[in-house]
This record gives sequence, C-alpha cells and structure tokens, in this order.
Amino acid sequence: LKNIDAITNMSGNEITKVGTFWGSEAPVLNCYKEKRSVLFEGNDTVYHFVNGKTLNMRYLMKSGNNLPDKEIHQLDKTAQYFSQCLIVKDFLETEKFIYLVVENEEYAYLQQFNKETGQIVSVRNKGELKHSNLMNVHYRVVTAPTFVNDLCGGPGFYPVFHNDEEWINFYTPDEIMENIEQIKSQKVLYGEKKEQLLQLAEKIRTDDNPVIFVLKLKFVLRLT
Repeated sequence: LKNIDAITNMSGNEITKVGTFWGSEAPVLNCYKEKRSVLFEGNDTVYHFVNGKTLNMRYLMKSGNNLPDKEIHQLDKTAQYFSQCLIVKDFLETEKFIYLVVENEEYAYLQQFNKETGQIVSVRNKGELKHSNLMNVHYRVVTAPTFVNDLCGGPGFYPVFHNDEEWINFYTPDEIMENIEQIKSQKVLYGEKKEQLLQLAEKIRTDDNPVIFVLKLKFVLRLT
C-alpha cells in the first residue's frame, strides 16, 4: 500500500513492463489444506496465518538478503541491486514439497524443497536486466520456469491460480495447436487424458476460448 500513490500517478505502456521494479509482487499467499501461508516483500520468513488473526513463523529462509526497507522499496534501483537480492516471487506447497520461484541477476529459478529430506533442486530460465529511459529505473525481464506436464502432455505448466486442493492454469488455442506434435510424442501417466487433449487440439480454432487445465493435488493419509 505504501507504493499505491506512485503507481496511480504513473501512466503509459511502459509501466506494465516495469511492474516488478520494486523487487517482488507482494504479499505472496499460498493456500494448501486449509493452511494459509504468507510471504511479505523483502522478508525471509514464511508465516502461517492462523484463524485470520495471528501470524506464526513456519519457515525461515537463508537468502543472504540484508538490505534496509528503504532500499528494497525505492524506485530508482541500481543494476547491482538485482544481483545482491534474492527475490521470492511465489510460494507453492504440496504434501511432500515446497516450490519457490526465485529471481536473482537475470535469472528466474523454480526450486523444489523436499520437506522430508531437505534436498533442494532447481531449474532456471535466463532473461535480461533492462533500463527504462521513461521512468529511469532498472528492471528484470524473465519468465519463470514451468513444470513438465507428464500427466496428459502439452505446454509447460505453472499455476496462475490455486486453492487448497487444485493448481489451475489456462492456455490459448494457439498454444494448444502449436504443441500438437509435442503432445503426440510425449510419454505421459494418463493416456486417456492425452487422447482427450489431442482430440481437443485437432478441433480447436484460434477464436475459441482458452483451455483450462486443473491439477488435483494428492493428499497422503497418515495413520497415527
């Protein structure tokens, strides 16, 4: 909210490209099994939001960030800032894993943390750091990595919406049609779902509505 006046006063197409020059899109909220986890901008702590009233610490990340709030929130960031800071852009949780989208320098990483073993693996995409002459700020342009869709095939998957039990994304008809050959050659876990997707891909037209993909999260029953 502290930046809302600055956002309101700016106009023009370039502002849409520089949407993250403050460092992150905060706060990050994750919903999983009726548990609400919150990560605030420039903070290394993931909080559990209890009963809509209390924030309790769940996880503490060692990110190496040691910058004052003023530098994190100022508009005129230097190019060096993007190398100094690890910015967590998203937080997703499943029964076994925590997934983080982390940006540093010109890279975006999709990291998987195993809650049982503590192992961390990641994949990354490379982007670039740019400078806006109009607004005189540096900003990062990079696309976050996606999950390989080995369930039914198709484009890489990353949820743009989620709730306690589902991850949801949508694809345009063009994206589906461009990936027909890839879908045909992919090895998947659910062959019948792949066939349904192929049938849809062969019938779809460019002016049709987007196709919604819904991933149901598994819950493990633990006996105590």
